[in-house]
Amino acid sequence: MSILYCMSRICRSFSLPAALLALALTLPVHAMPTTPSADFTDNGEGTVTHKTTGLVWKRCPEGQSFVASACTGSAKAVTWQDAKSLAADGWRLPSIAELLSIVEREAQDPAINSAIFPGLANSGAVNFWSSTPYAADAAQAWHVRLVGEFHSYRIYGSGSGVPAPVGDSNYVRLVRGGNAQGTPSISKPDSDFTDNGNGTVTHKATGLTWKRCTEGSDWGNGKCVKSASSSIDTFSQDDALNFKGSWYAGYSDWRLPTENELLTLVDYGKIDLALNSTIFPISAAALWSATSYPTNGGWLLYADGSSDVDFPPWKKNALLVRGGSSDSPPYAPRFIDPPSSATVNFYVAFNIEAGGDPEGGKVALACSATQSTPGDLPDANPVVGGTVVRYAFKFSTTGQQTVTCKTIDGVGNASSIATQTITIKAVNPAFDCFILWAEKTYPELFPSPWFADRRLTQGSYYYQYYPATNAYLGFSLLDSNVYYMGNQTNNTIIVVGTQAEWFHKAGCQ
Repeated sequence: MSILYCMSRICRSFSLPAALLALALTLPVHAMPTTPSADFTDNGEGTVTHKTTGLVWKRCPEGQSFVASACTGSAKAVTWQDAKSLAADGWRLPSIAELLSIVEREAQDPAINSAIFPGLANSGAVNFWSSTPYAADAAQAWHVRLVGEFHSYRIYGSGSGVPAPVGDSNYVRLVRGGNAQGTPSISKPDSDFTDNGNGTVTHKATGLTWKRCTEGSDWGNGKCVKSASSSIDTFSQDDALNFKGSWYAGYSDWRLPTENELLTLVDYGKIDLALNSTIFPISAAALWSATSYPTNGGWLLYADGSSDVDFPPWKKNALLVRGGSSDSPPYAPRFIDPPSSATVNFYVAFNIEAGGDPEGGKVALACSATQSTPGDLPDANPVVGGTVVRYAFKFSTTGQQTVTCKTIDGVGNASSIATQTITIKAVNPAFDCFILWAEKTYPELFPSPWFADRRLTQGSYYYQYYPATNAYLGFSLLDSNVYYMGNQTNNTIIVVGTQAEWFHKAGCQ
């Protein structure tokens, strides 16, 4: 397991051995949902209303019935023409833009909120038709693949929106209603945009302001031209995320858009580049979004309008946006399985999960603690939201102490504060005496570590880690033994004797 270890204003990454006493930890990463259950209203009749768009959705695919919070029966797979014929009593086949609005981009196989739309994982209903024809080929229509699939020529991400032959058999989820502002449109005429006269446009439907050119190109004389200041116009997703906070047209809050924001620009009536080419006179095979894929890689928009994923190290273009949700602060950090107690003047390790940036940018953690040694709580280097950062705090006073952390995004917005209390207890001075003696007596095993004079505590264990020899020397309060793990034992934890024996030998009693 590799973790980021921050101490004394230094962040270092190293791999931990399999286990040391209670040190072996599993550090989960919790993603931020794009379609949380709170965004839906349960209508109590097997339908839900999506508050974001005003659309009313059936909770089950056609062929199934919603009974006792579950979808029962067998979902029906049909051709595209048959799918369109299922529309009745105000229910209709959704457009591709509408169907993509309920894709959960932080879920996988299926890429949907299973609490709102249950049963898909075991029903086989994974590919769903939209009503939108594919402009480049009348023999195809747009559909959404809720389960990822690998082909020899392409990887389809879980939740991708791509064309499929109209004779294929796919599933159907019907929709009705919507509102004029929230319901996604499939066409994007010039009148949908306001030209700001500075190389940017504002999309009236969303309020988002977009650059008219991709990064690496400049706006001039009504067109995008290769930038004279940069020879690079394609980027990895990580590099594209670093554009957050860049300056253009008098603003410094530009950022990479989310996948859902990028999809608001797609004109599904276009053939070559599925954007309004008058508004965006660009040439791009694919545009990165700031939305990560649950396992690896990230979401992007292909030139034909397909919403899909790609993986490192591939490079794509970047079209920046500002406004909308860009003023939203990042999510608060989270303490993962924090210790309830520690020992005075011993460092105690905390695992803190950085809150995510709603726009997908990198964030930093800022932490402080009461009665702690100054300089032991550095801000972490910028990390992706969901990264677990390991911090060590040394408290100089016994009693109840408090650790507070917040997440800060690339433009200085701060999250709410996350707080954790811990009880600091007195320690047997023999522990520290013995470790200093061992370092002096056995320097080949315990050379002074880079964080010299630092002792760590984890639950009922106290220990010192020595990076130069990848060794640990520690104690247990549960059995009064002294433990060692390192190269001398093939990284296996062993008992080297009792505390009484070693403390007597070291003259620490």
